[in-house]
Amino acid sequence: MNIIFGEEQREKIGDKYIVLPLDKVGVKGEYSPTQLYAILGSESITLGEMPVLEQTIELHKKLIENYVKADWNFCEQALTHLKGKFGGEIDSFYNILETRIREYKINGLPPEWDGTFYNNNSF
Repeated sequence: MNIIFGEEQREKIGDKYIVLPLDKVGVKGEYSPTQLYAILGSESITLGEMPVLEQTIELHKKLIENYVKADWNFCEQALTHLKGKFGGEIDSFYNILETRIREYKINGLPPEWDGTFYNNNSF
């Protein structure tokens, strides 16, 4: 998996690869939030995944949409189905989301929640 920053980079890639939205990230007070995308080549997809690839891509996109909406039940169910897909290349991201969701369920959301992950360190 490769990661790119921003919509402009995603548009340059076109339809040559599978491009999946990941996090929107920012550094408070320093940078505007930027959308991250994962780029997957054909080697990331197994033959067994091919018949349901479009549904898997759609479920990943719905996961991101519902993460922003803080619909943790949907996210947890989607993560159960998505782990191991795409040759396991995105599982590390799914594990991060799972950890964040657990923390948000316990501690609540930041007051300015919009789904953006803010890092107080520089990139």
